[in-house]
Amino acid sequence: GAAPAREPCLAQYFRTKGYNVIPSEAWVIANVRFIQHQGIQETLKILEPIAKKYDIEMELVNGKEPIKPVDFTSDAFKLIEDSIKEDFPGVIPTPYAMTGGTDAYFYSPLTDNAIRFAPLEINEQQYHSIHAVDENISIDTLPKGVDFYKKIIKKAKA
Repeated sequence: GAAPAREPCLAQYFRTKGYNVIPSEAWVIANVRFIQHQGIQETLKILEPIAKKYDIEMELVNGKEPIKPVDFTSDAFKLIEDSIKEDFPGVIPTPYAMTGGTDAYFYSPLTDNAIRFAPLEINEQQYHSIHAVDENISIDTLPKGVDFYKKIIKKAKA
């Protein structure tokens, strides 16, 4: 499923020549989620002493700095917030730190407020299927989502 904030680093892998043999070689791939207040370099400074303690070499394979957080006092955020309240009664729009590499990363050169929100109602099973095998949502939730985006576009043009 989706990597929630409580699982900011996923580590895995080792190699051995047989099932009953101590591995002669081992490695770890750490999928680290960066957050606005702690980018790549600061995270490496935290991980390096831990790696050194266990005589582990570290190498950054790839990475990108987190994007700037959305200004939740902006007109863009207010537009989304008001629209959520109208279309999803009982839902409380709440800014939060997003550690995933969302599409907003690609929009950040174009806007200061790439707001991450999917106007789709999902159940617990669907939530746990995000980024997993058989990821799914109900087709019945799509029309309301499309209508929400249409309304946002019309309001933004007004």
